[in-house]
Amino acid sequence: MDNITTNKIKTATKMRQNIIPSKPIWFKRTGFVLMMGLMFLANFVALCSVKWFNTDRPINQSSSTTINSRRNQSRKLIKESIQPFPIRDRKAGVPCVTDKNSPNGIYYVRIPRTSAKPASVTKRIAQIGAKSIAGRPKGAVCNVNDGTIPAPVASEKRIAIRDKLKSFLWTTVRHPARRAVSHYDMKLRLGDLEASDDNFINEVKNSWSYLPDVQLKFLLPNDNRHSNDDNSKDADEKNQASIFSILSEFDFIGVEERMNESLVALSMLLGLKIQDVVYEFSTFCLTDKPKWLTTNMLDYLSSSEWLSKQKGDYMLYDAANTALDLTIEQFNEEEFNTNVKEYETLLDVWSKVSSGIYGKPGCGGMFSNVDDAMLKNWLTATA
Repeated sequence: MDNITTNKIKTATKMRQNIIPSKPIWFKRTGFVLMMGLMFLANFVALCSVKWFNTDRPINQSSSTTINSRRNQSRKLIKESIQPFPIRDRKAGVPCVTDKNSPNGIYYVRIPRTSAKPASVTKRIAQIGAKSIAGRPKGAVCNVNDGTIPAPVASEKRIAIRDKLKSFLWTTVRHPARRAVSHYDMKLRLGDLEASDDNFINEVKNSWSYLPDVQLKFLLPNDNRHSNDDNSKDADEKNQASIFSILSEFDFIGVEERMNESLVALSMLLGLKIQDVVYEFSTFCLTDKPKWLTTNMLDYLSSSEWLSKQKGDYMLYDAANTALDLTIEQFNEEEFNTNVKEYETLLDVWSKVSSGIYGKPGCGGMFSNVDDAMLKNWLTATA
């Protein structure tokens, strides 16, 4: 083995000691500088940079003018009352409770067909928070739910009685049309359906998977049924009331199409380092337009029928984007932008390393089930 490969292996071992969460010190800037050298071993993995439609409005420009006008009016009504998510007391650290009988903890609510990446971030935050507790039992971790499994807020009874000062509740929302496309894509991969215009439109119209306002219903903090009656004169008012209830209950809501911004904002709200919110490696990270997605399918997802059916989720999505913008405005602009750039660089590096180990392209850091021998084999192979 030549000296270059030997030095790389030593560097990787040192990186692992500084970066993997199970070690006392997760990351140091010196480790980050050393790690940058790995970027030049190969090209970066393409990460979540392609937008195949404008998420600030329906997919297709041929949308109903009436629907767009009504949606814009709802946006204006909601935005006037939205507040930023509050910055936590950084001296207090991550809210951490290790008593398993306590309703307090760190909760992530995953909506069906939204990313599981933030759930892995939640578990990492729980590990980091536990380390700040003096005299904690060995191996103790902050109370944290299994956010990888989609479950509505109302089903987690502990959330309703939690102390907000001693717990943290967050989620991410997704553009309603993208979520529908993702759900249909999953069924295609499972072999449940074949891709065709008729199958897609029939599925989106009639399947329970595309019920009205799934995201809004999942995040409501009580069992009150959210109504989406298109003939109801006060439908928008009901949607607004539901959204304000959600915004007041949650400590933070990220936006999937703005994942990097959302995670950096989360780290700054909680006083964490940006490396603390790098998510677990996943092969599901590219956002290219699916090859099977046709113009007719896009047209339906821009139709007045679809927009009316999901108007509550569109209002929620708009509100979450506004709340995220206002939250970011609380931070020093230069500091936030610098953190985003450093986070994306760090994410690129970890994605390349993890993709090489796993053998398939992906994004995130492979922090679980990886030992020094796997790093050594990969570095030797790429030397």
